[in-house]
Amino acid sequence: MRVLNWRVITLCIVVSVVLSGAITSLTPLSQDKYTQSPVPSPSPYELLETAVKNSWEGGIHRSYSLLQTGVSSFRPIQGLDNPEVVPFLNDFVVNGPNLPGEKKLRLRSYVECCYATLCLGYIGDKRAFEPLVKVMQDEDYLADEFESSSDYDRRYPISGYTALALGYLGDTRAIEPLLIEMEKHKSERTSSLIITAIVMFRDIRTIKPIITYTSSLKFYLSGINEYLEQLTGVRFRFGSSIALKEDIKYIPELEKMDLTDVRKVVWQYWWKYRDEYAKQWFDQSYSIYKRRRENAPDEEARKKIGIGNMLRGGVAALPLLIETIEKGDESLIPVVAGKTKQYNLSDTNKGLPPLAQAETDKVKRLPPTATRAETLDCWAKNKDQWILKDNDEVLLPSLNLNRDSVLP
Repeated sequence: MRVLNWRVITLCIVVSVVLSGAITSLTPLSQDKYTQSPVPSPSPYELLETAVKNSWEGGIHRSYSLLQTGVSSFRPIQGLDNPEVVPFLNDFVVNGPNLPGEKKLRLRSYVECCYATLCLGYIGDKRAFEPLVKVMQDEDYLADEFESSSDYDRRYPISGYTALALGYLGDTRAIEPLLIEMEKHKSERTSSLIITAIVMFRDIRTIKPIITYTSSLKFYLSGINEYLEQLTGVRFRFGSSIALKEDIKYIPELEKMDLTDVRKVVWQYWWKYRDEYAKQWFDQSYSIYKRRRENAPDEEARKKIGIGNMLRGGVAALPLLIETIEKGDESLIPVVAGKTKQYNLSDTNKGLPPLAQAETDKVKRLPPTATRAETLDCWAKNKDQWILKDNDEVLLPSLNLNRDSVLP
């Protein structure tokens, strides 16, 4: 009985081993039988078409429309977000899609062109600069290629979207073409997109052209206060006529003006009297600041004293801060550091494309812990980036900036 059990056990083990080997040898065959061939990757155009179809809601979807101010939340679909597709996107934007069998391009194809421009800006490749400028300046962009539509160029202005793409791109060579393009347009949609792009560069030389241009429009450009506040660092209280009179003391009879004209006039007056305006608020607030610091019991208490309205003049107050530091008040060095930082894109807008990041990193940043000598040296070397000048024709020789104003 014991022998039988031993033989039975041995036989079971042998059978188990044989079957296991047979199954193992058959497994690759069964896997090969059911393995599918890899799915081919979609072409760049198929990706572009998919992106617009997914976002289509009768217009530009919010996921790639502009924000009111600053950098948009646009992110390309995966596959259209790398330098490898730049040649395709450049050709697509300049020449339009090549769709066999279609005599006229669909309206959605026009939107695809808008989407492609933003992809180019987001990728941040210098090869996109000239094609984007070319398309932005083309007033008759593919006019004979698309189906007739009474409002496609108004709803989806290619010049506006290429401008926005140039803002994403961050190449400072775009500033002058953008300002020239701004002068050519009088529609709210296009103007808003172009000015959004200009503001992305945080270049204070663009303040006067923007004020001059928007003051010439017959309508109030939505968001212009936010645009100018970003550039100038000035905040006006347009919601209250009493508060606004306190902000600006140079404009007579504000209450008799239409709110649209009030906004235009206030910004024009600020530009004209910016130095006096900044000095008035600075002198008044600095005397209070200085007195509080002198009466503070210790250094910790002095650090907690706010600067009040010293910076109500915005960027025009910077020379006054530097002048005060030169006279020996080093407590204002962190204030200067913070104010100059405002005009550094690499600090104010994170996640920029590489080219934009490289351009904005050129701006000198002053640490709040800098010494008096370091602060004055930084100012001497970089003050042209922060001092407002009237002779902006040096930047924009081809613009007509002497248009009649609406000042009373």
